[in-house]
Amino acid sequence: MTPPETTAHMAENPLLVERHGRVVTLTLDRPHRRNAMSTEMLNQLAYTLRELMGPGGDAPGALVLTGAGGTFSSGADTREPDWRDLSRRAVRRAHFRTVFAALHEAPFPVVAAVEGYALGGG
Repeated sequence: MTPPETTAHMAENPLLVERHGRVVTLTLDRPHRRNAMSTEMLNQLAYTLRELMGPGGDAPGALVLTGAGGTFSSGADTREPDWRDLSRRAVRRAHFRTVFAALHEAPFPVVAAVEGYALGGG
């Protein structure tokens, strides 16, 4: 079996992308914050989903979404400055909705491999 391909978009990447054949695994990788969704993590999710679902993209047969460090996700990272400014908070919430709508509308099965905390609100 071929080792998984890993794509790193930055030195400290909050989202790990691995491909095993036709299955892509996206790992929320901020265990020090219980995988709280930062702006950068949302940006990486949006970018990766566009790449997977875009025209000419290498669409997987299935997508697995999981979290690192024994936690799926503690929800939004409310310690980020965006959450202190009401106008920026509204933009961030819209970004959340866009990313989750893309997951919902994906043309392939999306599986959440949940371990530990899985929190959110809406």
